[in-house]
Parts: sequence; C-alpha cells; structure tokens
Amino acid sequence: MNVKKINRLRKRKAIILKRKIMMSAFVVTLAFVGSIRFCGVLSSAHENSKEEETSFKYYKSIRIEQGDTLWGIAEQYMSDDYHSIQEYIDEVKRINHLTSDEIYDYGYLMIAYYDTEYKI
Repeated sequence: MNVKKINRLRKRKAIILKRKIMMSAFVVTLAFVGSIRFCGVLSSAHENSKEEETSFKYYKSIRIEQGDTLWGIAEQYMSDDYHSIQEYIDEVKRINHLTSDEIYDYGYLMIAYYDTEYKI
C-alpha cells in the first residue's frame, strides 16, 4: 500500500474515534443531568407527601345532653375538614335522617369526625 493511503486511513480512524469519544461524553453528560433533574422531582414529591397528612373519616354515636344544639355539637366535634359549621350540621342531619334542627335531650346522634390514625 502506498504511504498516502495509509496516512488517510489513520486520519479517518482518528476522526471516527474523536466522534465516538465526543458522542459518548455527550450521552454521559445527558444521563448525568437527567438523573439530577429526576432526583430533584422525586425529592420534592417526597417532601410534599410528608406535609400532607391523610385523614380518615369515622362516625360515632354521642348522647345528647340537656341544652345541646346542633350548632353547639358542630362547634365541639367539627374539624378543619369542613368549610363551615352549616356544612357539618347538614351532614349530621343527613346521617341521622333529621328534617329540622330539633334534637331531643338524652337521645343519640351519629356524628362524623376525622382522624389521622387509621382505626379498624
């Protein structure tokens, strides 16, 4: 083979090798940047999940004492899961099939409440 041809082949192989190295460096850099961004997304999702506690809805029966009103019961048992006292009163009325705000002393009412602990 002639010397010029051998030199051209060597230069061509050197160019191909440089391209492969550059492409490999680009892929590694892209993978590194992608993994950093993905870890950041996972980290922020994990932090958000810690901030939000899951609350579970439960029901219990309470005895109506003399002088109790639905408003007073709502003030005592309502949690931040309700937007207003009236919303809570409406739910208590629905649960107990009440058509008015009238309740009777020494009767029983089912009320709803929320707790962050899971109970069986």
